[in-house]
Amino acid sequence: MESIDDKIVSKIKKCGRGKVFLPADFADYGAIDTAIIPSEQRRQKKQKND
Repeated sequence: MESIDDKIVSKIKKCGRGKVFLPADFADYGAIDTAIIPSEQRRQKKQKND
């Protein structure tokens, strides 16, 4: 089973560059807060590694 984070990343990669996403675009994965938190954590982790 894919995690919410994996589903979000997959959806973003399928759309390609130039697409603007809103929290509502990920509402089908659960509560908006549930969808945003893993993405924010991934972004922060990536920044620390750079």
